[in-house]
Amino acid sequence: AQKLIDFNNKYLNKVKQVDSTIPDSDRKTVYYAEGNDGLQTDLSGSSHSQLINLCGGKNVADSLGDGNGAGSAQVSIEQVIEWNPDIIITTDQDFYDNVYNDPNWDSINAVKNHEVYISPQSPFKWFDRPTGVNVIIGVPWTAKVIYPEQYADLDLSEATEDFYSDFYHVDLSDDQVKDILIGSGLKKSNI
Repeated sequence: AQKLIDFNNKYLNKVKQVDSTIPDSDRKTVYYAEGNDGLQTDLSGSSHSQLINLCGGKNVADSLGDGNGAGSAQVSIEQVIEWNPDIIITTDQDFYDNVYNDPNWDSINAVKNHEVYISPQSPFKWFDRPTGVNVIIGVPWTAKVIYPEQYADLDLSEATEDFYSDFYHVDLSDDQVKDILIGSGLKKSNI
């Protein structure tokens, strides 16, 4: 149990340390796109979007509520365009597969700059639904998605291998790790 606790604490402590150095004016804006059209989301305070704030991002949907995280919200494409997030994170494969070819989304900075990411999903989603043990590896993944430069020293391939070995007793090959990470939209230089 201590080994698993240490793994979790290693990345939580790293994220807290880096987060404390990012000025509010430099924080990236993040939209969590849920559903196959990407027009459902969660506010900060929800367990479903917790990794955005934990890793130093600004959840653009916070303007919709009082921060109590009382569930998901339906939004319009016009609202997402107005927010114009730097980064979009999704857990929906259909949305991810189509967002770069959908003219409704092409004016949004995250899409223009190829900053749309899909949470790895093996064996469970790393970002949300379910919010479970895979959120632990979701912490370094989300950190690398939002701030790759600030986490240049974080070896996500090694973290992934260690996580699967320690938590699932599965030894992934280098190719399997690359497939998981590059399949999420990360650039090779950021893994």
